[in-house]
Amino acid sequence: MKIINKNIDESIVNLILAIDSLPRLKFAKNNRLCISELSSKLLLAGLDNASLEDKVNFIKLSSIFLNDAIHHKEIDEKTLNKEEIDYIIRVSKN
Repeated sequence: MKIINKNIDESIVNLILAIDSLPRLKFAKNNRLCISELSSKLLLAGLDNASLEDKVNFIKLSSIFLNDAIHHKEIDEKTLNKEEIDYIIRVSKN
């Protein structure tokens, strides 16, 4: 179980880093705010002390956000380039 928790924690950190490295897209303001609040909660509590439910919710919300970011096409907004999409996919697989 300790190995699973470690993998979950590493995935959360990777997701936080991936999301923070993305440009600020208008469509994602609410999702990014929720993700930011939940990541702050997880990091302030310490990943070892955070509940599994909070961790799973963060991973689900982050996955939805990243999927939306990959497929989002707005003319007036900067769209993600191939390198950013490849980075998201690579981090999400870990």
